[in-house]
Amino acid sequence: MEQQLTLLLPNSPKGANNVEILEYASLPSSSSSTHSHRTFVKFFVFFFLIFFAYYFIISSFTISPNLPDSASGNVSSAKCDLFTGDWIPDPSGPLYTNLSCHHIQDFQNCLMNGRPDVNYLFWRWKPRDCDLPRFTPSQFLHTVKNKWLAFIGDSIARNHVQSLICILSQVEEVVEIYHDKEFRSKIWRFPSHNF
Repeated sequence: MEQQLTLLLPNSPKGANNVEILEYASLPSSSSSTHSHRTFVKFFVFFFLIFFAYYFIISSFTISPNLPDSASGNVSSAKCDLFTGDWIPDPSGPLYTNLSCHHIQDFQNCLMNGRPDVNYLFWRWKPRDCDLPRFTPSQFLHTVKNKWLAFIGDSIARNHVQSLICILSQVEEVVEIYHDKEFRSKIWRFPSHNF
């Protein structure tokens, strides 16, 4: 199979309407080279999309909060890298426990299954260059009012969903509106926030 390329060139330096048409025939192309080219284009587009997803999603986790840089209350515009930090003791404790949230399944309930210590509950993540405020369920629900949020993944995503539901249920009880036969896909709503 031969491919033909038509090239339109302006006839004058000022780009007048006169156009010269050049045609040539290329060498016969094989289906394997066409397949290889299509595969290359698909991979290129895929990695291009991954790059932009990383750029716009992951880089959005680097925020520029208004932080006091001294006791005088002056505001600093330093970047806050949420991914670089340390676990520090938090005497205020967790936002929920295995006893206060009925969305935790029995096999996930560390205290019910005999874990003797509770010290792991009294830690929080602190980014090195800024302070991360404590999560406020009512503020979060107000922010996501009339929106959707999807968690797609494996047991780690399930754990994140359950944790978020446990925290938000302190403001309003969540309603499960859908699940498949295997209970692998679920949809919950917080009715008064349409979330």
